[in-house]
Amino acid sequence: MTDGPTAEPAARSHRVLLGIGMAVLLLIVHLTVWREARNVLARHVAYPLVAAVDTDRAARFDLDATSFDRTITAVRTDVGSEGAMEVYWVPANMDYLLAALVLIAVFPRRLYWFCLWLVHLAIGALALAAFAVGVGWTDAGFAVGVFLRVYVLRAVSLLAVVGALTSGSKKFLDRLV
Repeated sequence: MTDGPTAEPAARSHRVLLGIGMAVLLLIVHLTVWREARNVLARHVAYPLVAAVDTDRAARFDLDATSFDRTITAVRTDVGSEGAMEVYWVPANMDYLLAALVLIAVFPRRLYWFCLWLVHLAIGALALAAFAVGVGWTDAGFAVGVFLRVYVLRAVSLLAVVGALTSGSKKFLDRLV
């Protein structure tokens, strides 16, 4: 970069272009590679783990990983259950994507989006374990899994964006002006 009055606007525009480019790249990867990877994770990793649960209760569920992309469904087949269905879906979905796009666009040189992805995967693994507990032992497992997927993952995504923006709020506001 050059010294003088044009150095700051040039650096700012470079940062903006880098952020936009990285966000577009993340969007393309998410909609192509990661979407297919999530299908593979559902069908070839998560489904076999849940199907391996061998209890009397687990025998009362029909498991399916092919009807819907990136999900496993467990439909109760016992009398009186009226076909109650529970669903597990692989993490790092749209809740992740929206937060990650903001993080990568605003902070292109920081790996906040990658850390958020790892947290989503970790919470998704816990939700999968809870889903397996729901299939094999108690309905409380389903409730914990839903809580993790619906509330905790969304809260983590929101807090990641708010935390990143407010931790450097002075610097962030200076960059906007």
